[in-house]
Amino acid sequence: MKHDMEQGMRYIVTKDSNDGTFVVGDKVELLHDNAVGNWTVGGWIDAVDVPEATAGMEVEIDIVWLNRKKDVLQKQLDQLNRKVQDAK
Repeated sequence: MKHDMEQGMRYIVTKDSNDGTFVVGDKVELLHDNAVGNWTVGGWIDAVDVPEATAGMEVEIDIVWLNRKKDVLQKQLDQLNRKVQDAK
């Protein structure tokens, strides 16, 4: 893989896996149990099958998803900061 996937991040497949389980454009995520979820097809690969299913696959961070997540978190932080100011 181009990037080692981390839990809590979304990735886009940039190179198909050797067996075709994952294809370019799939949006994937490493799940809490080390399975790999595929948001594009609405399924997952169990952790025991991940090494074979991801062999040859390359991914990059999904920047669109990351920016959306950042915006949501910034709004939550702004709300908390307002509450702190109001509480003073």
